[in-house]
Amino acid sequence: MLLKDARLNVKLAEIVDGKMVGVVSTKVGIGELNLQVLETKHLRESIQNAPLVDCGKYKFAKYSFGEEGTYIVPELMREIKQGLLHLYKDLEVEADYIVSTEPGAHLWGLLLAEKLGKPLNIIRTQNPRIPQNEKLYEQRTGYCVRNLQFENFAKGDRVVIVEDVISTGATIRVIVNTLESLSVEVLGVISIFRKGTDTLDTEYNVPNKSIL
Repeated sequence: MLLKDARLNVKLAEIVDGKMVGVVSTKVGIGELNLQVLETKHLRESIQNAPLVDCGKYKFAKYSFGEEGTYIVPELMREIKQGLLHLYKDLEVEADYIVSTEPGAHLWGLLLAEKLGKPLNIIRTQNPRIPQNEKLYEQRTGYCVRNLQFENFAKGDRVVIVEDVISTGATIRVIVNTLESLSVEVLGVISIFRKGTDTLDTEYNVPNKSIL
């Protein structure tokens, strides 16, 4: 008997310039194999051409789409927006809203939230000149230390986190741990570029997907 709602796990070869550079797994309905091919040409170029800044023990890459980026071409914007939308749909969840941090990730969280018709909750970096009523949480990465402020979260909220770059995973740890302490359910983490040096998959039972 054929089940109309059955889903198939499908592996697709990702082809760039005529060469296979990876394999993408996705789920499709039977008879619905008309799949969208994600373009990543400009994103790959942005990653490859990013200048490195020596931060002592850490080499910081200034990606155009990251927190120190200043100039982003529309073709790259479209690739990232479509990529994040694909990742969100692949989670097969229904979040109450999108969560992103500044600087950097909140730009992409904004694009995705608008496309989905959902609110965006931005985790702001503390401005020392403005008194804060909310509790601050320390974010310590390979190149900086910041205080993050979490506002407008309520017990039982269901959220998806959008990040620009995941390297060591330090920022995601702070966010996930803090949201769990606030009884907020993290349905998944999606990012533009994941360097593969983190251990988030073994630390948390939360889907973690990236465009590249």
